[in-house]
Amino acid sequence: MQTPVTKASSVNLTLTDNIYKPLTINAPFQSLLIDLRSAFDLATTTVEVQKLINKGTWTAYDPNVVPVDFKKEDGFDTAIRITLKKGSAFEEGEMYKLIISYALKGSGKLKTEIGYIAINYVLSDAVTIGALKGKRKMVVCISDIHMGQNDRYSEFNENRKPLIEFLDKLNESPNVSELVLAGDLIDEWVIPARDDAHGDTGKSYPYFTEKVKQNNPEVFAALNQVCDNENIRTTYVPGNHDLLIDSDQIKVVFPNIKQARDTQGIDGGLGLGAYTPKDFPYAVIEHGHRLNFFCAPCLTVKNDPDEQSILPPGYFFTRVAAEAFCFPPAQRQELPKTELQFGDENTFMRSLYSAGWLTSLKMLPVDHTPSEKFIETNIDGFIDTYSLDDLMPHLEKGELVSKLYKTISDAKNWEDRQAANNVAVKIPVMEAIQEANSAAETDSMANVQYFANPKSDKSIVVFGHSHEPRMLTYPTHDQKTGIYANTGTWIDTNNLGKTTMTFVVLIANKTKDSLPLFVNLYQYTPEGKIVLMDSQATVNYTPNSFKEVPLYRYLNEVAGCHDHFYSTNKGELGDGKNGYKCEGIAGFVYPENAIKINLVPLHRYFNPKIGDHFYTTKLDELGKDGKDGYRYEGIAAKVFPEYDHTVPNLVALHRYFNTKSGDHFYTTNLEELGKDGKEGYHYEGIACYIQTTSN
Repeated sequence: MQTPVTKASSVNLTLTDNIYKPLTINAPFQSLLIDLRSAFDLATTTVEVQKLINKGTWTAYDPNVVPVDFKKEDGFDTAIRITLKKGSAFEEGEMYKLIISYALKGSGKLKTEIGYIAINYVLSDAVTIGALKGKRKMVVCISDIHMGQNDRYSEFNENRKPLIEFLDKLNESPNVSELVLAGDLIDEWVIPARDDAHGDTGKSYPYFTEKVKQNNPEVFAALNQVCDNENIRTTYVPGNHDLLIDSDQIKVVFPNIKQARDTQGIDGGLGLGAYTPKDFPYAVIEHGHRLNFFCAPCLTVKNDPDEQSILPPGYFFTRVAAEAFCFPPAQRQELPKTELQFGDENTFMRSLYSAGWLTSLKMLPVDHTPSEKFIETNIDGFIDTYSLDDLMPHLEKGELVSKLYKTISDAKNWEDRQAANNVAVKIPVMEAIQEANSAAETDSMANVQYFANPKSDKSIVVFGHSHEPRMLTYPTHDQKTGIYANTGTWIDTNNLGKTTMTFVVLIANKTKDSLPLFVNLYQYTPEGKIVLMDSQATVNYTPNSFKEVPLYRYLNEVAGCHDHFYSTNKGELGDGKNGYKCEGIAGFVYPENAIKINLVPLHRYFNPKIGDHFYTTKLDELGKDGKDGYRYEGIAAKVFPEYDHTVPNLVALHRYFNTKSGDHFYTTNLEELGKDGKEGYHYEGIACYIQTTSN
């Protein structure tokens, strides 16, 4: 990726002919210095600059060619300087095509260089872009604020004031359309192990969230001001440090915030979420912890009869680390005993998992012996006080044993855990354990799970979690370009002196004719300045986007008939006719002509003998010719055949059959008839997945 610049006249640039990854140049500038990589004859050279127009294809150009002058750069045989003529300008938020034709010096061989450049916006310290002329085109993403309940150990103290200033500016900006809080907003993990942060009642979450609010009142006030702004949508996506704080608890402290949460998974998807902004259908924003061995929600851990939890082992890692920071030992205590054991795969993985614990304890020693009970809990079913030996596999009679997380490192457990957490491309357990603390591993998951995944249509991925702000590009599975950005963090001191107070901005197409959209990474400085760290432009991959449409539900009970009917075409039956009564909207689907990865047709059949409409995604169930009295009526809609956590509000459409009336019935509400069925209906499983609301 090109290093961001303020004046292209001082930079030697190389053209790229990849329209999906254009050379991104930051305004203002007057000239371009292009390296043609070969000595050339200026006398035979021609330069043409065309402004690209978005007409649904990328072959339409502005008829007004941008007037430029050009010359060979003094002292450089391979460099050409292209300068804007007086009165002309490259416009922010637009894309240009450069066509440079020349003859090679000496041989006279003719060559043509074609390149695409996108002109980035200037974001002011007031979080505004003048070139947008008051239009709301910016989605601002921040994460990993880590607000705590006690400044004695909270990682977010000094940066409160800058964040409040930033939020106030964002709230006043005429260009911000959305603020996305991508996880770890509230920190329930960074608490010294000896502290009982939740009280002995175990009623932890409302109590804890309220305590965090009391400790950060001005930050909560500033955030709520943005949430209350009718012109800015504010969306919360959960992270691992706020994994147990559910939607109701977030609503108590942020009444007008929107939330993007998985609707399927462990404990109903609690602690996980992904969000796609409406102006960026090919983008996904999530925290990133679902892909981390130590931080993803666990399959229920059963320890004692009264203890059940989805808390991953990373919670205890963090509690012990906070203990080490707050109460460093006067002298090192002994460590739990472990060894590398081979044996079968599960034995080896358990020893690797144990080694991870040991490495952390060596770096962050605590003033407690391995068997000493010092880790207070009272959270999510954990009620005991634990020792290091309880948590870490350690040697007893030659075997590695622990009280908690006994099978956490087993390959099958990890495989099942990933499936439950909606991980698209499974990560091998050895890689997951060994690379759990690697920011590069987190970054690479954007490529593995999205860009290289043929079932994904995402070309922009934004994560938090690692605290390391950066941007990377990858080739996608369809030979285009994927852009990955990590939002970084707002904690006071970042790991190894890395930058803090960083954020990502997605900037949509300036007008319907403008081609590029931008992904920019910025830092907000303690002085209130906004500094561009990195940037990359791209283009939307398809000219058409399809809006979800309602799937209407009808019921006919006239003259002994009992038939449920579903259609996206309200003109078929309107509010009801021919004996059918409209029962409202069953959910939202896509029209028949929608083109989107992962969508499949929902086929419609009708049996006139028994008066039953039947719907299925499996064409081979009844075939195009139909059978058993059913005749094929075409495609009712496009739907999702399986759960996709990147699709907002996606839920199962359940299928039932009534053997007495011959009626097939479909609903997203499992409580209507239950999994056992009732009133003559038998449950037949999940027909497909549809959305409960339109985006």
